[in-house]
Amino acid sequence: MTKESTGAAMRDCTEMFNESGEHIATIGLNESYGLWQIVIVQRKEMELFCPGKEVAFAAWRDEFDPETGFPQSASRAGFDA
Repeated sequence: MTKESTGAAMRDCTEMFNESGEHIATIGLNESYGLWQIVIVQRKEMELFCPGKEVAFAAWRDEFDPETGFPQSASRAGFDA
């Protein structure tokens, strides 16, 4: 179990690592809210809550950069101009 920025205990946590082996995010069940949560290591204030485990992992795959952990839109900023 880990404590994340909400101060809530998270269980069933999975730590996400990039190709360099850096821990970039944690996905787990936030017991206080009863929701699955994605917490970005470099930006602990950036949290995403999901109604289920499958939704959380799908959101991670679809919405976040696997190298930085930041949302895909933030990773692409500056390239869309």
